[in-house]
This record gives sequence, C-alpha cells and structure tokens, in this order.
Amino acid sequence: MYYLMISLRIQNSPCKFPEDRVCKNLTPFRYCNFQESNKNTIAWSHRCIDPQDKAGTGPPYQCPAGTYGRDGQCLPCLPGQFNAGSGRQWCALCAAGSYQDQSGATACKPCSVGHYQDEIGQTSCKPCDKGMFADAPGRAACTNCVAGTYQDKIGQSSCPACSPGHYSGVAALVCIPCSVGHHQPSSGGATCPPCSPGSYQDKTGQHTCTLCPKGNFQSNQGQTSCEICAVGTAQSAEGGETCPQCNAGSYQDKTGQTTCILCPKGKYQSASGMTSCKLCPVGTFQNDEGGDICPACNTGSYQDNTGQTACVLCPAGKYQSETGQTSCKICPVGTSQSAEGSNICPECSAGSYQNNTGQTACKLCPVGMYQADTGQTGCIPCEAGTYQSTKGGAFCPKCSTGTYQPDSGQTSCALCSVGTYSSSMGQTSCTSCAPGSYQDSAGKATCKSCQLGTYQNLAPIQYSYCTSEKWVGYKTFQACKQYCLDMGPSCFGVVYPMNSATWCYWCPNTAQAYYKSSNYWELTGCM
Repeated sequence: MYYLMISLRIQNSPCKFPEDRVCKNLTPFRYCNFQESNKNTIAWSHRCIDPQDKAGTGPPYQCPAGTYGRDGQCLPCLPGQFNAGSGRQWCALCAAGSYQDQSGATACKPCSVGHYQDEIGQTSCKPCDKGMFADAPGRAACTNCVAGTYQDKIGQSSCPACSPGHYSGVAALVCIPCSVGHHQPSSGGATCPPCSPGSYQDKTGQHTCTLCPKGNFQSNQGQTSCEICAVGTAQSAEGGETCPQCNAGSYQDKTGQTTCILCPKGKYQSASGMTSCKLCPVGTFQNDEGGDICPACNTGSYQDNTGQTACVLCPAGKYQSETGQTSCKICPVGTSQSAEGSNICPECSAGSYQNNTGQTACKLCPVGMYQADTGQTGCIPCEAGTYQSTKGGAFCPKCSTGTYQPDSGQTSCALCSVGTYSSSMGQTSCTSCAPGSYQDSAGKATCKSCQLGTYQNLAPIQYSYCTSEKWVGYKTFQACKQYCLDMGPSCFGVVYPMNSATWCYWCPNTAQAYYKSSNYWELTGCM
C-alpha cells in the first residue's frame, strides 16, 4: 500500500492546553501533547518532555491512531486517509484498491467485489464496467472477462460462461451465436469450431452439427449443407465425407443413392464408379450377379450371343478345343464324338472308320475287311489267304492249315479238297498229294502215304480241268493230266485215251487208275 506522508512544520507556535498552558520554544517537528495537559512540556520528536528533561527520558505523549499532529493539535485524518499508528504528524492516503469515506480512520476499507479503485486517497470505489469483473475485495483494477464469458452489467464479481452454441472474445458484453457452418458444444466457448467434414449446420447458435444423411456427403469443413452423391457413387452411412465409387461389378445410374447395384447375370463391369454394366461379349458368359469379368467359355462349349448366363455345350459330332469361342468345329473324317461338350473328336479305333464329317460314331469294318490303324476313313479288304468273319476287325486272320482262300475280301477260308492239303497258314491254294500219297478227307494239313500194292487215285476235282478241246489228244492228254496233278485242287476233271487214240474220253467214274512211264502218265482204267 502506498501512503502519502504529510509533514507539519511547527515553528514557535503556542501550544494550547485545556488549562491554557503554553509549550514554549517549540522547534520544528515538535508538538504539544493534549493528553498531558497538566504539564508544561515540549514535544521533541514525537515526545512531550519536561523542559528540564534535556535527556529526553520523560514519558511520551503521542497523537492517537486516526489523527495527526498539526499546530500543536491532534487532528482527525481526512476521508480518503488513515493513520494506523499513534504519534504521527501526517496521515497516509488510502492505496489503490481501497477507500475511506470517514474521517479519523485508522485504516482504509478494501473495495468490495465487483468494484475497484485505481487512484489513491479515494473516498469511494468505482463499479467494474460491463465486460469486466472483480472477484476479490481490494482490487485496484477490474479484470476483463475472458474469452468464452461475458458481463452485461456493471459492478459484477464474475463473468457468466457463454451457453453452448455461443462464443465470445475478451471483455465481451454479450455472447455471439455461432454462425452457420459452425457450432459450440460446450459452455464457455471462445470460438465456434467449424463443422467437420461429413456434417453441416444451416442455423446459427447451434451446439451440434448435423451429420450428412445417407446418399449425401461433405468433404469440406464449416459447411451449411451436404452434397448429393453423384452417379457411379453411393454412401450407405450417415456423416460421409465422400461418396465411394461403385466397385467393379456394380453400378449406379442415379444420384443420392445409398448403395450400388450389382451387375445382373449376363453382364459385367470391370471399372469402378460406373453408371451401367456391359453385356458379356460373344464367347463369354456370367452366371452370377456382380461380375467384374465375363469368363471365357470353356473348351467343349461356345456362345454366339451377347449377354448370356451360360455357354452352350458342343453337340455330339462336334468339338471345341479352345476357350472363348463362338461356335464348335465339326468332327473331321476318321473321327467321331458321341457326347456333348467335348473338346476333341477321338479317332476311330482300329477295326472301324468314318468317311463323313460331324459324326457321332465310327463305322465297324464289314466282314471280309479290316483296319489296323486309327483315324481312318475306310477299311481294307482281307488279302488272299486271310479272312474276316466278324465286323470291326482290326486284322484278318490267316487261313488255318488245311484251308485256303484264293480271293481277297473273304469272310471265310475253304477246306482243302480230298487229295489236297495245306500245311501252312495263310495259303491261297492247296497242294495235291504227291504220287504215293493220298488224302481222302477235306481240310487237311498233310497227305497220307499209300500202302504197298496200292495206287493213287485222282481227286474228283482233277477230272474236269482237262475236258476242253485244247487238251484233246494223247500226248496232249498226258500233258494235261500231269498239269492237273500238279495243280491239285485247282484242276477240273480229267479224260483218258481209248486204244492209244489221240482223242480223250471221260472216265465215267470219279477216279482213274494210272501209272507213270518214263515220260508220261497213262491211265489204266476207270475205277
């Protein structure tokens, strides 16, 4: 506290006592003590002493607190002043933050809350202005209301907080409503934060922001409205900061939507953020919703239309070895396909063939024919000496011993006739039994040896061979006969001469007796 010290110079002034006694020879800063009026004393530095007491050891006589000494008197301190102690020649001024409205005060009064005093020696305090406060007694100044508070009255000890939805600066008289696009959720807000992205506020003085509804978004802060999601996007949640693009396999052709639409079956969309789906091209399909691609048709299938949910199986007789095709291929000759949805046409197996395209089965080789290779367009006739009695032969078995086959493409072999034989398989003819041997059964692999005293008979098949005119004549007949014997089963008949004539006769029977001379055979008679 600051005090204003008042010095009173008293020079040879008479000191009035109640009994009219006078303190004589007063020197500066000396005064009379009215309380000790029964003595003629002189004050010396706050002390009234007996004039004879040169040492200054006499009892003190002082002005009481709340007064000061002047002209030999103790006067009360004026309002705005005080004197806390006795024996003072001055009164102190009340410090800032205090006042005194009474005289003779020993102390100053502190300014009450809501008031202040910024000057000294004052008799009253001032009320705090609006926008300010003093929350404790004895303030020399008022404090500005902090931001977020206000005071619209004078002489207040505090500043109320701004309510939610409002704010204020320093020393505010009133709180200001938050502007649109802003909010203040708490009391005592110094500012109004902007609405976050994904929200908005179109009214003033609000304590919250409103979330953007589904199908809308707001990417900036401090906005008064939300934007509608564009085509190709959607927002399924409230408070969206963006509208995500529709994923591949989906689309959206309207604005402000909460979801994207899956591409239907038969369509696809490989890009994001699209407004439509594409038809699956030919050679592809899509049997699910939400496809981002159309898979290529597998081998064995095709698709010649767009926007399809499935591929078509290749029919029997056709195939497709590649994926993503629009048609099937016809099975070539030498192949067939009996099933649908094949990626190959298997070759005809051995014993079968196919000479037409687009067939569902191969043909079996007919009897008398064969095919040893696969994938063939025809069959091969069995060679002479072989045969095939069943369909679908991959080879022609050889004629067994005792049989023969002179022609091709046959279904069986012929038995060697009596008088002939075949000792090897696959023969085209039989061999006549040599002289001295015979065979009386057909289909034999060997001849039997003639017993002693017997002779060989001509086989019936040997008779007719030599009946043509070119063999007529004796010698000619001998040559014919020998030829017939050499031919074996291939000889057709035989004749013999009569009385060594040069012409030939039929033997009425089927066998002749003969013998061989040195250069020809000679019949000995009919049997």
